[in-house]
Amino acid sequence: MNKFLASVAGAGGVGTAGALGYGIHDGWFSSESQISFKSRINKEERVILDEAHASVWKQLLTEYKDKSKAKHLIKRIGQDSPTEQEFKNWCSGKHESTSVDESEFNSYVSWCTRENLITKLKGKSKNWNHSTENSGWANAKSSYNSNETEDIRIPAESGNEKIAKDAITEEQLKNYCKKASSMPFVSDTDVDFKRSEKWCVSQ
Repeated sequence: MNKFLASVAGAGGVGTAGALGYGIHDGWFSSESQISFKSRINKEERVILDEAHASVWKQLLTEYKDKSKAKHLIKRIGQDSPTEQEFKNWCSGKHESTSVDESEFNSYVSWCTRENLITKLKGKSKNWNHSTENSGWANAKSSYNSNETEDIRIPAESGNEKIAKDAITEEQLKNYCKKASSMPFVSDTDVDFKRSEKWCVSQ
């Protein structure tokens, strides 16, 4: 099955990657007509977008309008005044597509999926901390204890509060990063990206 997975890392985003362009990904295409578009996506690297990803759709719309950088544009969706609903409608109609049109599949990857935070940080040479033992989070806890930047503190499991620097535990860091690992990348300024870059990578 691996040969049918789209190992497409690095769709351009805001920040360093955005300098190269938006909607860019490593070339991959299978002419196997029985494999749906969504089945070709490597779920360990990318997230197939749905209604729950409002912030990502908004960011994609901004990137799509950038005529100097946007690549793999969707046919019949112009760059002057596209809407999120147009994107969602097009994507929902392509999930089960078994088309052998390489251009269409590239558009699907670029504008209907998004690299997850693990993949994005790997592209910045930062490896995710996958430790399942609390002891593997000791360095992150120590760093959290001494950090004065409040906006990147992780949220408490209930309510809208953030966990104070002196109250954090290794298990809380581990649990947050496990949840964040499947989040799609929004932009370099997104708070979950900044938290993950600070607390969820090997230190």
